[in-house]
Amino acid sequence: MPEQAKVEDLMKLPSVGERTAEILQNEGYGSFEELSTANPMDIHRDCNIVLSSATHIISASVQHLNGTCPDCESDGINNEWQEYSGAIPDDAEAEVVCEDCGWYGKIDDL
Repeated sequence: MPEQAKVEDLMKLPSVGERTAEILQNEGYGSFEELSTANPMDIHRDCNIVLSSATHIISASVQHLNGTCPDCESDGINNEWQEYSGAIPDDAEAEVVCEDCGWYGKIDDL
């Protein structure tokens, strides 16, 4: 299980204040790893967070973990949810895309 981030660290994410950080932790999204692989609809439903904010939180978590593309070394890495709005199976691995060069891969490839 990934190590829980401090409330203060989670508060560095967009749309996350102290109360939202506590809610994220209580609902099982207490680490950047857990957030970076989360489905935004789950965060929206579980934490009562606006869907667009959930998407921004996930993307910022991805950038917090690595932030650089393996091809162009840009920091324009975003979770696929920012690019695609289709449903993803619960057992699927999170994928990311580089906004600058178009590299697409698994979050574990970063």
